[in-house]
Amino acid sequence: MPSQIYSTCGGSIACDVWRAAAISAPHITSNARETLRGRDERETRERCCYHSMAQKILIIEDEDGIIHLLNLYLRDAGYEVAVAKDGADGLALHARERPDLVLLDIMLPALDGFEVCRRIRAWSKTPILMLTARGDEDDRIQGLDIGADDYIVKPFSPRELVSRVRAILRRVGEQSDA
Repeated sequence: MPSQIYSTCGGSIACDVWRAAAISAPHITSNARETLRGRDERETRERCCYHSMAQKILIIEDEDGIIHLLNLYLRDAGYEVAVAKDGADGLALHARERPDLVLLDIMLPALDGFEVCRRIRAWSKTPILMLTARGDEDDRIQGLDIGADDYIVKPFSPRELVSRVRAILRRVGEQSDA
């Protein structure tokens, strides 16, 4: 299987056509035929869907150098990335794109990261990882208390950040499967 993440497409016509063709194929085993008929719908859709559904990370950050670095490492790790350069745009993009995780700076134009975190938490359980130069203990505690799932202080290791993203998404995925 290719390295891309394949997931359900929501039952597109292409998947239904592919499934119907596969069910009627003479060389398909009866076990495979039953699976394709819907015994395990989720697994079937994952097998038949050709749409790449990488997890989406929303970066809300105003520094171009950091945006570039995060974009590079996250895309290399297989994530789709969306970027907003201020808090107001970040909230709008979050509502529109529904990301799987938010990387959030605190010192942003328009709305600061603390307020963005509060507002996202008011309507969503999207995991939030704060990534900021503000490393005082009070700032870290405030960020975690208002709803951030993790807090990383700049300068940071991009490899560690990707590992933390992976860990948060894995934990969220396990909770939703349970």
